[in-house]
Amino acid sequence: MPSHFTYSGAILAVACTLCLGFSARADFPLTWYASSTNADSEPEDIRADGMTRALVYNASDRPDAAQKYLDAAQEQGVRVILDIGRDHLKNPNPAGLIGYIQRFNDHPALEGWYVYDEPNLTHTSVEQAALAYRSLKAHSDLPIYGGLNANNFQAQRDYARSHDHRLTFRYVLDVGDAEFEGFELDDRNRYSDRLGWKDFVTGASRRARANRKPWTMVIQAVGQEADRRPLRLPTEAEMRFMMLYPIVAHDADGLMFWALYRTVLSDPRPGEPFSENGRNWRRDVFRPLIAEFNEHFGDAVGAGAIEGAVTSDAPRDVFAKLYRDPETQAAYLLVVNDEIKSRTAQLTLSETLAGSFASARPIGTDAVEPLTDGTLAVSLGSYETRAYLLTAE
Repeated sequence: MPSHFTYSGAILAVACTLCLGFSARADFPLTWYASSTNADSEPEDIRADGMTRALVYNASDRPDAAQKYLDAAQEQGVRVILDIGRDHLKNPNPAGLIGYIQRFNDHPALEGWYVYDEPNLTHTSVEQAALAYRSLKAHSDLPIYGGLNANNFQAQRDYARSHDHRLTFRYVLDVGDAEFEGFELDDRNRYSDRLGWKDFVTGASRRARANRKPWTMVIQAVGQEADRRPLRLPTEAEMRFMMLYPIVAHDADGLMFWALYRTVLSDPRPGEPFSENGRNWRRDVFRPLIAEFNEHFGDAVGAGAIEGAVTSDAPRDVFAKLYRDPETQAAYLLVVNDEIKSRTAQLTLSETLAGSFASARPIGTDAVEPLTDGTLAVSLGSYETRAYLLTAE
């Protein structure tokens, strides 16, 4: 069947048995935002989607709901990042939070703690966030995650010391938008800073690295619900780009998707680039993309990019990185055209690799494209993606 990766960002799958160095990293986390009230269905759904983790919102007064979710997640092999609850965050007496930590800290499904979600918007002071962070660190060795909006640069500085792992989010696809609108500078001035999604991702990744934080990009996976902001669901091409751009251009340490319990409630929007409801979107767009990610290069991305393995002669527009699966030794070259305009580029493998491959086979097709002296010529449309298998023949 045709590859799902045919529009935004390009992926080249490389069969490679050369002994290449790569940085050791854990598996690449794919996470659904979830709710503790949905323990009966969500963990099973998350596993069926091909995901490995859930960030579970939970109120401070619902410890039994958290317990039920953790137990159900363990049965499905899903790891959980557990919200501490806003009351625990804002309560100056940490005794309640400490009891909450002690109840769940040793649960085998627990991956880490979610300390806050946009603390500046929930009127959580820097001091309150720091107190909650210290309580967590004193009673748990698990990582502490903090969620910050990618457009709030001041909050990214102010709250830098109250989380270990940064989650950044920015949702720019609204009802009425054409495909890819919102990725570039926002000429309609919907946001006062007029930055596009790519600019927010770039800025957020730089600030996370400056603060020495691993970071995860949270991807918009919801459409409009009644009485809520008129977001629209991403098209397949938009979703591919939003998944690959943070990884290839900015070395994201994971991807999260907001939010499963709202995705399934997203209404159909006739006339929009993706016009069906959220359940159909999850079936027809999301699951196939996650399946392809897992099947072809998820483990390789988790192992980290191989430095200096490939260069692009259009490095400002066409990003390229090589990854290798640590178990199978297959290597994957991911390439992203980050422009609305079409772009061409020459992608050249390092001298170590150049003599090992003679052709590039687009995944899902019978076509063969030649590699000349280790160089592959690519021509990419708007945010286009491709997948190639490099062979010695």
